[in-house]
This record gives sequence, structure tokens and C-alpha cells, in this order.
Amino acid sequence: MGQTNDPIKRRLQHRASSNRNHLHFKQVYGMEFNTRLEARFAEQAGIEYFNTLNKVKMSSETIKNPKLRQNNQRNEISPKGLLYPIYEKVFKEPLMSKFKSYFELKHYKSRKK
Repeated sequence: MGQTNDPIKRRLQHRASSNRNHLHFKQVYGMEFNTRLEARFAEQAGIEYFNTLNKVKMSSETIKNPKLRQNNQRNEISPKGLLYPIYEKVFKEPLMSKFKSYFELKHYKSRKK
């Protein structure tokens, strides 16, 4: 889960990364934000919605096999930080609904083919 202004460049970065080249890059359309903070809140919702936070410690086994690690190396907004309560009370539910709606619609379209 991440954010970018240049999806083509980011896709190439993922392909070149040993930590991310096994992941499927999917662009989510229709999520535009006025501020960096709004984008951070959306990224946090995506991390939580898709459960992509890396919870596996680095070891010789995970270095050899990056598929054992998940995508996000850190939370965009720390659950222990001052911003998390604002995110949780105001932004989390609407953003999670956007992700859910987007992927339900996408799944519906792919089933119709």
C-alpha cells in the first residue's frame, strides 16, 4: 500500500525491488486528496484494509525469501501517535468503505466478463 504521483515510475521501482517484485501492483482510481495528511490517512486505511503491514522480523530466512515479508515496512500513522485517534474517529470508516466499494465493483465487473 502506498501513494505516488507517478504510478509508472512506482511500478518500475517495485519490479526492481527484491522486497516488492513478487507483489501485484494495482492502482486505485478515484482517491484524490487535498493534503498530504489526507493521503497519509488513506494509506493507513489501505494498510489496515489489505493487512499489508510487515510484522515479520528480518532474519536470514526472510532475506532469502522476501515473500515471507509483507509490503509495508512501517505504518503510515503509528497507532501510538497523536494522529491515530483523529484518523480512527473521523477518517477510518469512510476510507475503508471506499476501498471496499472499489474492490467489490471491480470484482463484479470481472465476474461479468
